[in-house]
Amino acid sequence: LPSLKKIRPALETVYSQTLQNVAVRIDLAFQAFFRRVKKGEDPGYPRFKGKGQYSSLTFPQWNSGCDLTGKGLSKIGSVPVILHRPVEGKVKTCTVL
Repeated sequence: LPSLKKIRPALETVYSQTLQNVAVRIDLAFQAFFRRVKKGEDPGYPRFKGKGQYSSLTFPQWNSGCDLTGKGLSKIGSVPVILHRPVEGKVKTCTVL
């Protein structure tokens, strides 16, 4: 990722773990693709998502950048939070749509 940040300066403003999660999502898409190929199903090759089609950000470590009270997200700022039900247990990941 550091080499990509040098090529594309806009990536400097994105939280590093959020960028790492993009690689995880790509890996999961290809794992599912090859699993379906092995089963003999019609798999459908994973599609490229341009910057206008990628509609969510994931913060893999909750403490590193998210705040449930809506105070802010790291490098983004204040984002309103709508809770449809109380949060139970320990929050580990934050995905913003």
